[in-house]
Amino acid sequence: MIENNVLCLGLTRIQLHTLRCYLPIGFSLYSISNNELDDTKNIEIMVSDAWCVFINPKKLEPGQLCRIVAAHECATQHTHAAMLLFTDPFTAEQRDTVEVQTLHCVNLRIGSDRVLRDAIRIISKAIMPCWDGMTRMRSNMLNDGWYLLDMETTGTDPFEDDIICLSISFMGNYKIISSETLYIKQKRPITQKIEAITGITNEMLEHGITKEQAVEYLNNLPSPSPIIIESSKYYLSFLKALYHSCEQKFDLPNIAIEGLAAIAYGYTIFQNLYDLLPAIKQRKYERTLIEHPYLARLYDLTLAVFENLQERYGVQSAGDFDLLYFGEIECAG
Repeated sequence: MIENNVLCLGLTRIQLHTLRCYLPIGFSLYSISNNELDDTKNIEIMVSDAWCVFINPKKLEPGQLCRIVAAHECATQHTHAAMLLFTDPFTAEQRDTVEVQTLHCVNLRIGSDRVLRDAIRIISKAIMPCWDGMTRMRSNMLNDGWYLLDMETTGTDPFEDDIICLSISFMGNYKIISSETLYIKQKRPITQKIEAITGITNEMLEHGITKEQAVEYLNNLPSPSPIIIESSKYYLSFLKALYHSCEQKFDLPNIAIEGLAAIAYGYTIFQNLYDLLPAIKQRKYERTLIEHPYLARLYDLTLAVFENLQERYGVQSAGDFDLLYFGEIECAG
């Protein structure tokens, strides 16, 4: 069972106080001793059962650091991997023993440390439900219909900018069945900069559909197949703004894959959500080739997360997702 634990080794009182101020409610700090890391089994439990492990490397022998890194690499492939965060410089002997360049360092003496903010962001996503409309898709099996959705916009502000393109792939039985791209007409031409960034031209938009037709298309997607998006903050904001402009409310069932990925892979999405794909060596289901590059990545990521949830947590349908937050989760050894 993965608990909301943050383990600490060798931190000062001020550093511990900083963590307590920034950690989400529900996370607990536990101090561990150097002696506990002499046992390989203890190290394996530490790097797979916690969410974060803050370590002062000066408290570690080079051999202990090696075992921690090795256990962490193993956990990345087979179970949830904690975020390993080191609070102080590595010793010369440690740098000769381990590739410390691949390890994450955090400065707990300042409140604006980027690494700390990124870590808090990930664990916050992992404890918050990442879906809407669960009652409408509770019986949906993971191999039933899902709609992978990508969009292009004229900017990043849903109050000022607009959606100019929706790309949708229907995934059934873990395969891509169909794909479609919808271009949305605009009241005024988009800039050359947006054309260059998106590859979408004003001529393409002139032959597109209206906002109302785009909303109607989404509303007529076969129910209860949910929509899968990368993140809720960006995508849902624009979808809600699109519906609002048509005097409707966006209430289609949807799941943000970033929240589930945070549970499934922990630290692996520490820098970029898609950084975890090259590290996943085992694939349960054969992937369908997709020409759309972003949807291809979203599809691969979705299957990787679904496979992980099935194997490790017994999540077999959309209705089981709430077990990841409110029930006991048994973690495979």
